[in-house]
Amino acid sequence: KRSDGGAINVYLESNNVGYSLVIVNTSCDAHSKINFVGTGLINTVERLKYLYGEKSNFQTSQRNGETIVTFWISGKPYEKNNLKS
Repeated sequence: KRSDGGAINVYLESNNVGYSLVIVNTSCDAHSKINFVGTGLINTVERLKYLYGEKSNFQTSQRNGETIVTFWISGKPYEKNNLKS
């Protein structure tokens, strides 16, 4: 971890095929590894699959000491799980 705490930057982009959200966390050091052991990221991936099926994507990466989480959704629910009232 960085002693100054770093920053979290969030970017949202909308286009004609969906929405892309990018979260950049600068507080990690260059040797940190992304941890999928806890439930937070696993639940996020599972929820995206449940709500959007193949119409979503979730990725994590690291670059220059930053952790980057990117996900894309179509904005259209997965029809199999689309509950109607």
